[in-house]
Amino acid sequence: QYNTRRWRRWRSRSPKAVTEAPATDASDTEPYSGGNISAERAAEISFPSDTSASSLIKRFENFTAEARPDVSQNTNGFGTEATNDSEEITMEVAQQRLLARVAEDTAFIENFGDYNWTENEIIALTSFIFNLGKGSLDQVTAGGTRSKEEVADAMLLYTGAGTDKNIPGLVQRRQDEYDIFTGKVTL
Repeated sequence: QYNTRRWRRWRSRSPKAVTEAPATDASDTEPYSGGNISAERAAEISFPSDTSASSLIKRFENFTAEARPDVSQNTNGFGTEATNDSEEITMEVAQQRLLARVAEDTAFIENFGDYNWTENEIIALTSFIFNLGKGSLDQVTAGGTRSKEEVADAMLLYTGAGTDKNIPGLVQRRQDEYDIFTGKVTL
């Protein structure tokens, strides 16, 4: 069962707080996690220019100055592609790269198909395709043929990073994206 006191404590310290408490219905398998970093760390890496989407992405990506291998590329900053395997960047450069990528991905989502996405849906999908690539939007929508409800359910299936195993951090991220997409949580 969800710990409401813990959520209130996190909410009061978070720079981009959740405006609604997550549902505590017994049918919910996992409550909104708020990411895999602490509220204190989220505040340390927060910038006034952050959007709801960039703040959500940061909660899962954190900040790393040095390039490091990440599935099929080297990443640094807040999970953006590094220019080479030894690149080291500042948090300010990382913020610029993240916001540019979020703006690009948001525009891509807004112009995808005939969905008329809500703000929550765009935020969730921005995090989703930031993590999986733009091609994942076509996959999760089945080329634009799925309903929004089917899209939300399909998002929950992308938890293995190319393997058959569920990776706990990805399970948590997909659940949070689902909760935002479906309006259970509003950033």
